[in-house]
Amino acid sequence: MVEHLRLAQKDILDYIASEQYRWPTFPEDYWPAARATTDLAGWNASVKQFLADRQELVALVQNPAVDLLAPLPNSGRHRHHLLREIHIVAAHNAYHTGELIGLRRVMGIWRP
Repeated sequence: MVEHLRLAQKDILDYIASEQYRWPTFPEDYWPAARATTDLAGWNASVKQFLADRQELVALVQNPAVDLLAPLPNSGRHRHHLLREIHIVAAHNAYHTGELIGLRRVMGIWRP
């Protein structure tokens, strides 16, 4: 789930900032392979990159020179703006964070 959060958040960051943005394939490019596994190093790398990408999004929002409602270059006729994309990231991350909490409760490993 954390890797999915990282991949989805990175896609939106790329959509906002990259001039070479490519539309991902859904769902393949948003989820690790069904049988994918990782170790502690992989977990830590995923979390570290998630936090770094999130900080880039925060920096964009906090930059007074950035117009939150200006159409993004990659949005074409849809005229999406940064504020919309930030809302999507926040809602998506909140949804899956809730799922993680629920899973931990079911597994008996949740400590509030």
